[in-house]
Amino acid sequence: MLGFNLVESIVVGIVRVISSALLSLATLIDVLLSPEAKHSSKAREKTISCAQKLLVAHKCFTGFLKSENAATRSSTYTVLSSYIKNIPQVFDEENINTLSRNILGAFQEKDPACHSSMWDAILQFSQKFPDSWTNTNQKNILNQLFNFLRNGCFGSQQVSYPVLVLLLDVLPPKAIQREKFFLNFFQNLWAGRSLSHSLNAWVALFSEIRECCLWLVRNASRFCDDGADAINHFLYTIFEKIILKLVWDDYLNFVSPNYQEKVISRDSKELSGFVKDKFDKINMEGLDRNYPMDFQEDKELDLDQFLQFFEENFVAWCLQESNYSTSARLDILLALLDNECLTQQWDIIIRHATSVSHVESGSQTQVSEDIAVLALLLERTNQAIRKRNLGVDLNNQLESNPNYWNHELLDAAAVAVARSYPPFGSSDTRFLCSVLGGSAEEDQTIFVARDTSFMIYNELLRKLVSFMKDSIFISVRDVGRLLIAEERDSELGFESSANVLAMAQFSLEA
Repeated sequence: MLGFNLVESIVVGIVRVISSALLSLATLIDVLLSPEAKHSSKAREKTISCAQKLLVAHKCFTGFLKSENAATRSSTYTVLSSYIKNIPQVFDEENINTLSRNILGAFQEKDPACHSSMWDAILQFSQKFPDSWTNTNQKNILNQLFNFLRNGCFGSQQVSYPVLVLLLDVLPPKAIQREKFFLNFFQNLWAGRSLSHSLNAWVALFSEIRECCLWLVRNASRFCDDGADAINHFLYTIFEKIILKLVWDDYLNFVSPNYQEKVISRDSKELSGFVKDKFDKINMEGLDRNYPMDFQEDKELDLDQFLQFFEENFVAWCLQESNYSTSARLDILLALLDNECLTQQWDIIIRHATSVSHVESGSQTQVSEDIAVLALLLERTNQAIRKRNLGVDLNNQLESNPNYWNHELLDAAAVAVARSYPPFGSSDTRFLCSVLGGSAEEDQTIFVARDTSFMIYNELLRKLVSFMKDSIFISVRDVGRLLIAEERDSELGFESSANVLAMAQFSLEA
């Protein structure tokens, strides 16, 4: 047993020495040969000569990539990155072919501890030697990449996902089969979600899907050299099959299988048609060409169809009862708002969210769940507008002008809640707070008209004064009489001290 432990200790020590030596070599190359280094030409030549001899002697260090020790493999990727970045001229054709198989084939690496240095090597090598992608077994390498994505990057989602858009940027177009590659890329990337077991991993996944899609829109011309129509068709095909039929389909199925069947089976063609029209419009604007006459004539009809689809499917679904997914559904709803039809969309949303029958009948009560959803909707809208104003999220198009957000039904709902009697709903004060601009100092958007806000504040003041009138302190009662000049204005007809206390608390919280 003692002999076994001794041998094991020696092996561990040797592995540590090898890893440390490789990292030291990488550091020396970075320090002595980087463009910023100020050394004499003779010193540089000597360093390059020694580095080249080590490269030849160790056969490009590829033997260390087969080590069972993750630290050794990681150190090897690091030293190869230093060589490629600082002295790529030391690699001859034979070296490049050897490294192509080992570096581009590194997607078989399953230890997350190696993935950061692995990605550095892959990106550096692809940038310096782009032809290496076409000189190797492309099918085998791409299959390894897809398997890597399908397996959730073997646990390194937060490291690997943000790098994928950089990989797309260095991939030579001639090394891939346009639509087939991107469909496989996104399908396997999405399949890897089943192995995302943390919130951060999910955030990294969705952020990268977004970044890769945006990159594809900006760089579609790389893969389509046969005209604007081909670019438009390529983008439409990718987004229809990935965003609509894969990601969106699965999301709806996760939230509500019955609703997913309704939206996808019945209306996917309509939604796909709308997306295609949007791509046509983007393409025409990008080419600075006039829209075809039939496009101009059908524009108003297309907008009406979209608004109908928006109302019947998205609004009804996103404004369902409050639960754990409400915030996510409301974010989707806000993301679909467009300045071109913002007034119509907001009207549709508010009519669904304000329990119209209660407001129109003059009832002083609102369904608690409706108020909870409405309060959260206004909070999320306020946050989105604030991010836009601060320049944090320039992709959303939400206007901060209050005129876009005022609505008579929203005013009526706010006044009805302000005038309500105990017992108050659990979300009533939250709703009034959000409709008046929010509790945070930076919240600026007020969702009701000026006169309505005065009415709300007056109602809250009356409730507070009713409490002050019953105070045991004479000075407090005197202040109450001063706040409301006419005695009858503060008479709310409540005999119960509990009700008076509840109204005062309600006013202070709002």
